Amino acid sequence: MPGTTANRSKSGDSAQLEHSLVLLSWLNEQLGYENTPQLLEDIKEAPEGFTPDGRSYVYLRLISRGDKPKFFWTATATIRTDCSAR
Repeated sequence: MPGTTANRSKSGDSAQLEHSLVLLSWLNEQLGYENTPQLLEDIKEAPEGFTPDGRSYVYLRLISRGDKPKFFWTATATIRTDCSAR
């Protein structure tokens, strides 16, 4: 059938885009932003690069938002606990 592969590919691209958009929406929610432009505008204020202890300035900008990020505190505590145990 002519065009079947193209239709399958186009359908696959649409599914991939839809999946990506769902993940992006979830990530924005987890970080405490309503949408991607809001996230990008906020992290634009962070300088490029890393602190002497290896943390990126974008990371510091994200965690400086208080209780808005939903998962950083747990991940940070776990990493610190793991490093202390060594």
